[in-house]
Amino acid sequence: MVRTRLSANLAPIVFHVFAAMVSGYFVWHAIHGQRGLKTRDENAEKVAELQTTLDGLRAERARWKRNIELVRGEAIDRDLLEEQARVELGRIQKNEVVILLPDEKKRN
Repeated sequence: MVRTRLSANLAPIVFHVFAAMVSGYFVWHAIHGQRGLKTRDENAEKVAELQTTLDGLRAERARWKRNIELVRGEAIDRDLLEEQARVELGRIQKNEVVILLPDEKKRN
């Protein structure tokens, strides 16, 4: 009689503990797993960071493309050509004032 009462009370307890362990396993993997909620948030942050980098690179590419178009062909933009020659040769005229700005690539 004691044995029957013990087994009658023990079976539901064992079942509930087992069910809680299985549920805990799936909940843990839903949060921390390879495709879990934390991983999704980390991937969203990486995507936003990479999108910002991509936008910056696209803007830089557009600048380069515009500058190339200005010096390509028969009509060369004289101002751009003169500016580039002065930068490369380090030359200024007597009546000019030079303001040196830090290079964008060196600042980053």
